[in-house]
Amino acid sequence: MSVKNIKAYFLGMLFVLIAMPGISWASDYYWFDGDRRLELRPVPELAVDFRGDRWHPSARQMRLITSVKEAYPGVLLYQLDPDLSATQQAVLFNPPSAFSPVFEDSGGLLKALPGEVTVIFKQGMSQKTIRTFWGTIEGINVEDVKPLGWHPQGYILQAAPGLAALNLANSLVGHPGIALVAPNWWRSGVGNLD
Repeated sequence: MSVKNIKAYFLGMLFVLIAMPGISWASDYYWFDGDRRLELRPVPELAVDFRGDRWHPSARQMRLITSVKEAYPGVLLYQLDPDLSATQQAVLFNPPSAFSPVFEDSGGLLKALPGEVTVIFKQGMSQKTIRTFWGTIEGINVEDVKPLGWHPQGYILQAAPGLAALNLANSLVGHPGIALVAPNWWRSGVGNLD
């Protein structure tokens, strides 16, 4: 490998590290369903675009996409070039992109993260305590916190799609006062969130 290639490689890796603060590209991915840690396997040849037909990917992004695998209102599942580098993945998944990596769960279901996290606090926590809590968590903007509607202690947090939502959910697991926290998932073949 030439010095020029080595420099290009390290500059590409530096771009990924700078462009994606707070996002872990670790080889093992997981989320929590209650107190159960559930493993996820990344499917690198797929990506979900949560802006769907409301926008058009840039020319740079389009070169990385080989076809549309599934389409739903506002959601497109793309087949990607199988030889994407980490730098090219950053083009797709770096915020403000609406792309999410695709994961396969232990049951073989394909899932992606649209950018919402459900948080339910333990019964008895006052609204004042909950409002104070939001101010203590780095990366949470109070305007991005909405009442859940069907649970008096529940909230939906808005995050960027993909790993940002997964990392936010995982970072809140185990906080005193939180009864449940989980990212919301889009499921292939269904086209909705769960």
